Amino acid sequence: MFAAGALTWPADGVILNLSHDRRQPVVRFTPEQRGNAVMIDVALPDTSRGRDAAVMVRNATLRGLSVEFRALEEGQRDGMRLVRRASLHAAALVDDAAYGNGVEVRDKAEAPALPSARTVLL
Repeated sequence: MFAAGALTWPADGVILNLSHDRRQPVVRFTPEQRGNAVMIDVALPDTSRGRDAAVMVRNATLRGLSVEFRALEEGQRDGMRLVRRASLHAAALVDDAAYGNGVEVRDKAEAPALPSARTVLL
């Protein structure tokens, strides 16, 4: 469990990769803090890796987002790990996310306010 406001990230954003493979970067993005939640709304690039990522999300090969972070301060609450402060350094599209995050791809027509044809919403 992450405490509200626990995550920070570099000003230039973090890398989204495939299955935690740093040799397969997809795009650099900057998360948004919305209330107590950290949201990711990122346009996938029109590259072979970006298109492949969109297809794998659409066909449910990759069903979740796994955050890559370094815990800087943590403890226990009710028998659960509680991360009070952490640095987010990357995220990965994965087949099964440890923290249960879902991911979806929307076309521009489905999300008209979004700036690109392929967007991952987390």
